Amino acid sequence: MIVDIIHPGRANVAKSELQGVIGGMY
Repeated sequence: MIVDIIHPGRANVAKSELQGVIGGMY
């Protein structure tokens, strides 16, 4: 993912945010 390349340390944070958005959608 681009996020992993730009912010390797924040990869988990980005994934957590994506999971939150997906959870809200479903």
